[in-house]
Amino acid sequence: PHNDRLTALRAACLHIFRQLTQILLEIRQYSCVKFMLAYEKSDRAIHMQSLCGAALILFPGIIRGIGTGLTKIKEDLEPYFTSMVAGGQYPLFHTEKERKMDDDITVSVIMPVYNPEGDELRRAVASVLDQSFRDFELVICDDHSKEYVKEVIDEFSDQRIVYIRNEKNSGCAYSLNRCIEAARGELLIRQDSDDYSLPGRFEKIISEYKKEGRDIISSNIILFDEKGEWGHRDYPKTPLKKDFLFAVPFMHGACALKKTSVVNAGMYPVSDKTARCEEYALFMTMYSLGARGINIEDRLYAFNENHAAVKRRKYSDKIKEVKVKAEGFKKLKLYPAGFIYLAKPLIVGLIPSGALAKLKDLVFGRRK
Repeated sequence: PHNDRLTALRAACLHIFRQLTQILLEIRQYSCVKFMLAYEKSDRAIHMQSLCGAALILFPGIIRGIGTGLTKIKEDLEPYFTSMVAGGQYPLFHTEKERKMDDDITVSVIMPVYNPEGDELRRAVASVLDQSFRDFELVICDDHSKEYVKEVIDEFSDQRIVYIRNEKNSGCAYSLNRCIEAARGELLIRQDSDDYSLPGRFEKIISEYKKEGRDIISSNIILFDEKGEWGHRDYPKTPLKKDFLFAVPFMHGACALKKTSVVNAGMYPVSDKTARCEEYALFMTMYSLGARGINIEDRLYAFNENHAAVKRRKYSDKIKEVKVKAEGFKKLKLYPAGFIYLAKPLIVGLIPSGALAKLKDLVFGRRK
């Protein structure tokens, strides 16, 4: 309650005032005696001695009084100070467990958005805001979507949301870079607007980041569609350069990225040549500069993989992937073995979308 906080604050301030008053009274009494003795003996050295003696008492005493007063403030105000977050409350003064988690790390969740289904967007945002680790900002870049997108986001009255909007539709890579530029965190956690995070995802990512100090941290994932969860996809635990030969060894939406490493690599390439392959290009550049990554073995992220998504992919995207791979393999020094793998996107692109969807059903165990 407001009145209770004011009462506690007044009490704490009064405690500090009393402490300082007592210190000043002690200084006055001590100094008067010393100065009287100095005056009687007319000795400048004694004058200086009395001043030094007063100073020795003054500074440690004030510091001690302020410290005591601040402790009193914390004790008196801790029960009252709370912050409203995501419809719930959590203490301003964190518990010891929360303090250990927060030490020396800041987190920004980055989410590009372009005309997702309203319910999918609600689910994605809610899965972020409901995480057990709560000390982060959610930076959403709206890539010039329809008006309903902003209306859905406004349904979440959460101070952690930072909303920015592109003046025109500019693509995923551009929107991600705008998120990165606006982000204040040193660790960037990705989230796509049509996927969702599983409970405990952020806490496990941050724990792994603090333990290993990797530049890319991702996890194994669950696959789902409009009927629900239907399979899963697992990745190599500690991807090496050679793991980029066949495919990206990380699920992009499930990744957390060290901001300085992303910036040093030039951030996401914004070009028609790398569209839909921007993460492949970025990750290979990061690895060429010495970055390393890890995949948490738990399945912490749910990826929306449905037949419609497979049908939307064009053969021109496969040609772009070949070009991105060719450049990345050169940076990673993966030739001559890399030449064989350059043909893979072109071969996959020739498979009819229906047959490719059935092949994925077989490989990943889609539920009928």
